Amino acid sequence: MSHIQRETSCSRPRLNSNMDADLYGYKWARDNVGQSGATIYRLYGKPDAPELFLKHGKGSVANDVTDEMVRLNWLTEFMPLPTIKHFIRTPDDAWLLTTAIPGKTAFRVLEEYPDSGENIVDALAVFLRRLHSIPVCNCPFNSDRVFRLAQAQSRMNNGLVDASDFDDERNGWPVEQVWKRNA
Repeated sequence: MSHIQRETSCSRPRLNSNMDADLYGYKWARDNVGQSGATIYRLYGKPDAPELFLKHGKGSVANDVTDEMVRLNWLTEFMPLPTIKHFIRTPDDAWLLTTAIPGKTAFRVLEEYPDSGENIVDALAVFLRRLHSIPVCNCPFNSDRVFRLAQAQSRMNNGLVDASDFDDERNGWPVEQVWKRNA
């Protein structure tokens, strides 16, 4: 297991919003391991109050946070999910405040019980079977190849693709060359 510090205690960010009242009395920790581009905070330690998560996205990541909120709202019809406490969207920012799901992350369970990997895989498989049992005709979201390629091209055109993150086969290639090869 990697022993990086997965989260760091931090102070509360300035929000100036109508969600402020829900945030008083919490301790704050910032997530250090996510790759979504969003800033994620875990709010904990408030007596008689649930743990919360606050996700903040700027620019194009604000769109991702908005999409997450929309999908969470839709999925509540099919499975238990975190409750959306607040959502705020401005032209450049999105803030999503949700309750935490009770329990431990797979990472934490593996830290405490290193031999439990098979049980975690089984639990994830049960969840994925449940998720994939939702009839496709009930899903209002499009994520087909054409849509994803348009997203990728937009990210490329806006300079958001990190060429240093390409796999070994494409290491050192310009972004445009990878695009031509894969599109």
